[in-house]
Amino acid sequence: MSIRVIKGGLQAILQDRGRPGYQDWGVPVGGAMDDWSSRLANLLVGNDPGEAVLEITLQGMALLFESEHLIALTGAGSEVRMDGKVIPFGRAILVKPWSAIRFHPSSSGCRTYLSISGGFEIKAVMGSRSTYLPAAWGGFQGRALEAGDVLEIGARRNGLSEAIMRDLREHGHGSGIAHWSVAAIGAPDLSRRAVRFIKGPEWDWLSEDQQHRFSSQPFVITSRSNRMGYRLRGQPLTIIPSREMVSAAVTRGSVQLTHEGQPVLLMADAQTTGGYPRIAQVAAVDLPVCAQYRPGDRIRFIPVSFLEARQAYFDREAELLGIAKNIELNFNS
Repeated sequence: MSIRVIKGGLQAILQDRGRPGYQDWGVPVGGAMDDWSSRLANLLVGNDPGEAVLEITLQGMALLFESEHLIALTGAGSEVRMDGKVIPFGRAILVKPWSAIRFHPSSSGCRTYLSISGGFEIKAVMGSRSTYLPAAWGGFQGRALEAGDVLEIGARRNGLSEAIMRDLREHGHGSGIAHWSVAAIGAPDLSRRAVRFIKGPEWDWLSEDQQHRFSSQPFVITSRSNRMGYRLRGQPLTIIPSREMVSAAVTRGSVQLTHEGQPVLLMADAQTTGGYPRIAQVAAVDLPVCAQYRPGDRIRFIPVSFLEARQAYFDREAELLGIAKNIELNFNS
């Protein structure tokens, strides 16, 4: 069982939840930029939430399914058509043999996630199937997918996936699309252009006036942005004179301030150490929203306490757990 790539599009790579635990070796965690959408896509097809998925940036990709498969689409950034017809996000979809799926431009968002029951048959590197493009390892030959590539499907399909497929064959009304949806539950609000942050270790290197400037002005995401980080542009910030930074640990969500006074928001493939002041840390609950921003979008930062950020994260995780339990109860009861 396999999927053939007709067109690779702007960038399509395999990602799971990354490879935590190797930062002391200088290995970034990586993984899906929008971790929420990645996990939700897997739950919709009965997979473990950490299974590898396709992360498709914007549009241009086209796939040919050579046999019947159960898939789901989540995230944003594309209008997806199967054999010419628009298919919805947030639903389980039974794809018929020799169906073609194409990703077209949409008005918002940046990354779409495609899961498939059984997962992708890709060798794990350091316990993860995630692609790390700068080192050219992981995923499919360490690179983005290209026309002519063939993705083999794993044999990890479980009883829940089989139950969902049976339901779609019986009640899919010929379309193979589930009547139930979880697209709107807990999904990142892409209309919100503000993300929450807690103070970083070098926050007090900014004067009160500069702190207010950071949390009150919008920043533009520049074209010099990628999976490692977003370079932002706004009214420059300055730190207290004579402060010198020694390289220190950084992670996804860290906001560093460059010598030019412009922030950099580190993302999934962030390096493990950095030499710029860490003025803020974006709340983990809002990183899926950040993952869906495009170059040219504006972003603002809202200060919250550590306790507020932690509670928001716990609340979202409880939503995902509830979704998983409901799907399992519906099909395994």
